[in-house]
Amino acid sequence: MIIDAHTHVGVRTDIDYMDVSHSPEDQIKLMDECGIDRAVIMLYADPPGTHEGYRRANDRAAEIARNYPRLTGFAQVDPRHPSALEELERAVKKLGLKGVKLYPNHWMFADHPIVFPVVEAAIKLDVPVMIHSDWNNKFATPNKVVRVARLFPEATIIMAHMGRYDPDLIHFIPDVAKEAENVVLECSCTTEHTYLYKKICDLLGAERLVFGSNSPMYHPLLVLRKLKLAGLSREEESLVLGGNIARILKIE
Repeated sequence: MIIDAHTHVGVRTDIDYMDVSHSPEDQIKLMDECGIDRAVIMLYADPPGTHEGYRRANDRAAEIARNYPRLTGFAQVDPRHPSALEELERAVKKLGLKGVKLYPNHWMFADHPIVFPVVEAAIKLDVPVMIHSDWNNKFATPNKVVRVARLFPEATIIMAHMGRYDPDLIHFIPDVAKEAENVVLECSCTTEHTYLYKKICDLLGAERLVFGSNSPMYHPLLVLRKLKLAGLSREEESLVLGGNIARILKIE
């Protein structure tokens, strides 16, 4: 089974250099074209980075997941808002969403104390926390994501993009991530250094890496091809392409 651990659905309104509109039907069609069985979806929020926007996005993510069983929804919350924990509990217990995505760019540093109650709540709700990461963004460097993981070893922290596409710093990801065994690296938006995926499997274990595309911004075939070129064993490939995220999300 191939599971894309990072996709988006909806209309993105916070960028002006391209038109991003991606329906559930578009996502299913893309998955069929790429041989992908299931996908994790995060809804583009409107207004972006706001409690109101995230609440509506969570409702829509749950609705889509109900109507399209191949799509699994993640919640989003604004840690600054006094109702953030209440919204996360609603999203998981009432709406049935299977994880929470944090995007520090919209509010504060990834390891700011305002994040900690959200991570603690996710631990109690038994869902993973996905955190956006980017070597070139002071709010969300991989080091900050790893610090959160070290502070909360009971949490499952998925580092989205594993630092993104910095060709000089991406090489340090295995060494940074090894400091926290509860960090899982998600490989969308990364460079063409295909050896890196094999290095992660060798140094950290194949169970620490998951396939994600960040579609529709990036095409899933780009990442699938890079993983194929990495020279993973059949067992490693099976874990990375679907086994790991299925275990984390308790997908049969």
